[in-house]
Amino acid sequence: FSFWMELGFSKNILREGQGTTSPLKGCSATIHYLGQLEDGTTFDDTLKLGRPFKFNVGRAEVIVGLDNLVTTMKKGEKCSVVFPPSLAYGESGLPPFIPSQATLKFEVELVDFSNDIDLGSDLIKTLLSNGPEWERPSYESKCTVHLKCYSSSESYINTFELQRPAVVTIGVDVLFSSGIEKCLKTMSKGERAILSVKQGSSYAPIGDTVAMKLIGSEESPEEFVNVTIPSTDLYFEIQLLDFVKERAGWELNGYEEKYSQALQRKNDGNQFFTRLNYEAAIKKYKRAIDIFNYTTEFTDEQLKSSEQITFTCYLNMSACYLKLTQWKEAIKASTKALELDDKSAKGFWRRGTALMELGEIERAYKDMKVAHQLSPKDAQVRAAYIKLQKLFQEQQKKEQSTFQSVFEQF
Repeated sequence: FSFWMELGFSKNILREGQGTTSPLKGCSATIHYLGQLEDGTTFDDTLKLGRPFKFNVGRAEVIVGLDNLVTTMKKGEKCSVVFPPSLAYGESGLPPFIPSQATLKFEVELVDFSNDIDLGSDLIKTLLSNGPEWERPSYESKCTVHLKCYSSSESYINTFELQRPAVVTIGVDVLFSSGIEKCLKTMSKGERAILSVKQGSSYAPIGDTVAMKLIGSEESPEEFVNVTIPSTDLYFEIQLLDFVKERAGWELNGYEEKYSQALQRKNDGNQFFTRLNYEAAIKKYKRAIDIFNYTTEFTDEQLKSSEQITFTCYLNMSACYLKLTQWKEAIKASTKALELDDKSAKGFWRRGTALMELGEIERAYKDMKVAHQLSPKDAQVRAAYIKLQKLFQEQQKKEQSTFQSVFEQF
C-alpha cells in the first residue's frame, strides 16, 4: 500500500518489515537501494554492486529524503519512494549523473540497523527516542535530566518514578560514572537513551555514595538525596529534559561577571583537586584563566584581582601536573605563575621539583635555593633544598673530575 508521508514524500510499501522499532537519528543503518531518475535511468544500484550501503542516520551522509525515509521503516521492509528535488540534490544536482531540480525514484530495503552507539571504553548508548533539536550540551552546561540507575537485579535511583528530575552540571557535579557526562554531551534536548557501563571499565562506579541534586517544590527548590551505587554491570536510563550552556569568556559582560565566573571555576578546580581528580581540576583552572583573555578595560585594582586568580590557577595547575608526574607541564605552569609573582616560594619549589625529576640539577638547585630564601621555615622546602644542594655538589665534583682527566691528557 502507498501513502504520503508528512516528511514530504510518497512511500509505497512493497514488503512489510519485522518488529516494532525503526532506526533513530544517530544510529547506523544498512540498506540496499535502486536509484533512478523520473525517466527510469538508473544512477545507482547496490544489488548490482553486490554490497549493501551502511550510513549513520541523521548525519548528512545521504540525501535528506533517505535520512528521513529509513526512520519510518522496519527491519526487512522494502518500499518504493519518490523524492522531490528539495529532499534530493536540489538545484545543484549531482553532475553528470543527476541534473538540477531532479525528482528521484528509489526502491529501498532496510537490511539491518542498530540503535546502539559505541562511545568507547565499554560504554554503549542505546537510543530510545530522538529529541526534536540537534543542539547538544557541552562542558559546564547545566542539565535537567531524568535518571534511572539499575543492574540486572536491583534499581538504585529512579527520578522518573519520583517525578522530580535531577540537576547535573557537566564537569562540576560528581556522578556515579563519568560516562553519564560523556553520554549527555551526545544527546539533544528531549532525547532518551540507555547507557550500559561494564564493571571494570574506566567508567565503572567504585561503590561511592553520591549526593544527587533533585528539583524540589516551590518551598524547597532543590534537595539532595544520597545514592550508593555498587561496582557491577550497570544501566543508566537517561532523558535530557533541558540544558543551559555556560557562556564563554567573551560572552560575559563587565568585570564583576568575569571575576565571579573565574572565581567559581577556580573553586570548582580546588574541589576536584581535593577529590584527587587532577585532570578535571586542570581543565577548570584553564577555563578560569581563559575568562581574562577577553578583557576590555580594567582598573588597576581590577587588573590586580584578575591577575591574582590567574596566578593561583597556574600555581594550582603546577601542583596537579606534579601529582600526574607531567614534569614539563609542571614547569610551564609554575613559570607562568612566577611571571605574575616572582616572590612565590611555592612556584620556585614546584618548578625546582619538576626540574629535579627531569635531571636538570643545576636549574633545580637554583630554584630551590630561592624557594628556601623566601620560605626558610618551610620543612618541605628545606628538605628539598638540602637534597638538591648535595646533588648539585656531587654533580660539580663529577664535572671537575671529568675536566681534570681530560686536561691531564693534554
